[in-house]
Parts: sequence; C-alpha cells; structure tokens
Amino acid sequence: MTEIVYILTNPGMPGLVKVGKNTTGDLALRIRQLYQTGVPAPFDLYFAAEVHDADFVEDCIFQAFDFFRENPRREFLRVDPENVKAALMIGMVREITLDEEQGEVLEQGLSVEEREAIQSRRRRFRFEDYGIPVGSLLVLRKDSTITAKVAADNQIEYEGEVMSPTAATKAALSRTGRNWPSPVAAWEWLYNGRRLEDLRRERETR
Repeated sequence: MTEIVYILTNPGMPGLVKVGKNTTGDLALRIRQLYQTGVPAPFDLYFAAEVHDADFVEDCIFQAFDFFRENPRREFLRVDPENVKAALMIGMVREITLDEEQGEVLEQGLSVEEREAIQSRRRRFRFEDYGIPVGSLLVLRKDSTITAKVAADNQIEYEGEVMSPTAATKAALSRTGRNWPSPVAAWEWLYNGRRLEDLRRERETR
C-alpha cells in the first residue's frame, strides 16, 4: 500500500503549513476531509511524496522543525513550505500529484465561491497580476549570477529563448553544474529580491 507524507497550505492560515501522512491511497479524499468546521478555507496540496515509512518520515520532519511547531498536539508548522518540502524530498520515493478527477474530489460539497477561489489559486502565474512588466529582470534564487527577463505575461526569456517559467527554471538550474532534486519549482526566480512564490502567496491571502 502506498504511504504518503503531504504538505498542505491554507489561504486562511497564512504562514502555517500542515504536515500529515496518508496510507489509504486516496489523498484527495483525505485533504477534502480536513476541511471541517473551524477551518477557514479548503486546504491546498503544496507537495506530497510517496515514502517507504510514512510514520518515520513524518516524525523526522516534526523533530527537525520542532522549534516551528505551533502546538505539540497539532500538525502545523510556522515555516516556509519550501523548507519542509526540501526535508521531505530526502526520503521521497516519488512525487504524488492529483489528476483532474481527484481534483474534483477536493471540490465536492463546496460553495460556488469556494470553488472559484480554489480554481483561481490553481491558475498559472501571470506577471501582470503582480505588477511585473515585460522586460523585468529576474534572478535565480539558487544562483544570483544567473538572470533572465520577463518576455510575456506568462513566459520568461532565458539565454535568448522564450519559454515557460518551469522550462526556464530547469534550463537555468542545469547551468549551475549541480544536480538539483526533482520536481523543479517554477517560482525559484526573484524579482526585486523577492521570490515569485512569496508574491503569489501574499496576493492569495489579501
């Protein structure tokens, strides 16, 4: 049976990350069940990985981030989800993602407004939504000597070639000479010293 450790975020809980495990094989249903009374909004799947021992990996994560734990009886950490993701990837067998059908499970029983909010958060990053004009300089977070520029509303020009943010990130990381773990985050670029991911999250919580 597949054992999964997942990382969730919630637009109604800015700054908090929920870490949990699932051994039932139905991750979408598990995430949907977590949206109960007292939870401000449905959870978003930030990252999930199949592991050999979910109990062990989950315990290791909470030990590593114990200082950032909000409550020892709750599975919430006040930490950047990218840091938790990096720790989880150490024990990862493979990444777990949700297909379209599973995504529909997450929306079962939600109001029209809640569905629209979830769909809005799933939309691709559009530079104009964040006041980033075409031609703006982007700097790779993992290597500040690597730069690119905004070529269009959702495209980046890197080394003279226009491509998607994800493709640009892969191409840029390959030039660092290091083997970065998969999956590649399309948000690893900095604009005026700030990560695109941080800009996106700030906008979602307004």
